[in-house]
Amino acid sequence: MSDGAAVVREVTARAEQADGTWTVETRAGQRRDTSALADADAEIDAALAAAYDLPLPDGTYPVLVAIAADLARLRLYDTDVPEEAVLGRANRSRVRLRDIVDGKAALVSSGGGLVKRRVEGGAPLGARVSSATPALTRDKLRGY
Repeated sequence: MSDGAAVVREVTARAEQADGTWTVETRAGQRRDTSALADADAEIDAALAAAYDLPLPDGTYPVLVAIAADLARLRLYDTDVPEEAVLGRANRSRVRLRDIVDGKAALVSSGGGLVKRRVEGGAPLGARVSSATPALTRDKLRGY
């Protein structure tokens, strides 16, 4: 997520409390905004690893930046009840991420480059069936 400066600014703003104080510390003293972005990045990488070779080719992937922003926003509500809109955006982003992994949507860089899904055994990812000789034929099943 190399083009995430706007995301960091927006996510960091969520860490500011109503009384003007900041709550940015989280586990192991890591900044809360940084932690939220790292968690979102890890979730995205874990999903993409099922279908793409990681790391992705250098570039910016606008759809992944948007997904990361939605997931990070949700992470910043870890002590509060998230707003319905924030939860809805995160859920829609997870569906969009699953569509990319499943091949229902393409992963395209900001320059228009299409990232190819990984192939195994010369065939695209997915179910494959092969058989040398059919076990059940019309002749073998005749009379049943």
